[in-house]
Amino acid sequence: IYVGEQAWFRAGHDIVNLNLRAQNSQASDLTLVTAGRDVNLGRGAISIDGPGFVLVEAARAPAASP
Repeated sequence: IYVGEQAWFRAGHDIVNLNLRAQNSQASDLTLVTAGRDVNLGRGAISIDGPGFVLVEAARAPAASP
């Protein structure tokens, strides 16, 4: 997915294999990727061009290591 400006992606459950390229144009821009459970890029990628911020957020906590 290519977006020529800041973008917000929200999912109620998982985000899987997202391939995102967005263009922030101002220092105050925020590109947001948030999932109700997990973010698993797999073979995907998130690339943000320009100034500003990117926030990737998953609501479910990572599994504890044994």
